[in-house]
Amino acid sequence: MAASSTPSPARSATAPACWTRPRAPARATPGREPTDDELDPFTRALWGHGTQVTGGDYLMAQTTLQVFTRKVAEAMAGFDLWLSPTLGTLPPKLGTMTSTEEEPWRGNKVAADLVAFPLVTANVTGNPAMSVPLTWTAEDLPVGSHFMARFGREDVLFRLAAQLEQARPWADRRPVVSA
Repeated sequence: MAASSTPSPARSATAPACWTRPRAPARATPGREPTDDELDPFTRALWGHGTQVTGGDYLMAQTTLQVFTRKVAEAMAGFDLWLSPTLGTLPPKLGTMTSTEEEPWRGNKVAADLVAFPLVTANVTGNPAMSVPLTWTAEDLPVGSHFMARFGREDVLFRLAAQLEQARPWADRRPVVSA
């Protein structure tokens, strides 16, 4: 997709405003804030951020996402699919993304490099997308290929998934688990 003056929602203040403002912990009782034992450190950090987002901030962030969604639709108009890696890097070791009391945003910081831009794009725009394991690392971990179709074209993904699975079967492949 060509460079644009519209910032990536994932790398701007837009995403946190949209993703934290409307959320409330499932166990929270209306009329009171959640207690520390009801939330893990990352969820508590999101909650705290959400309390700082005004209604105006939220509406402006939604407007930015809507503009971005229209630009993606325009850019995809001439293409059936957008192919990219599922992740921006190979998966980190277990525990790398665990948030702590001292570093509640730790997992989010790791995820910023890990999560590929097209994955976030599909989440923001609502475009149908899939990730399929078409190759494996030397350690036998699956490496995903991410395909995003135009809005409403799930049929393209289903047909492609069937063809890819027939050409490179993966259903019986399992990575070695070490915990």
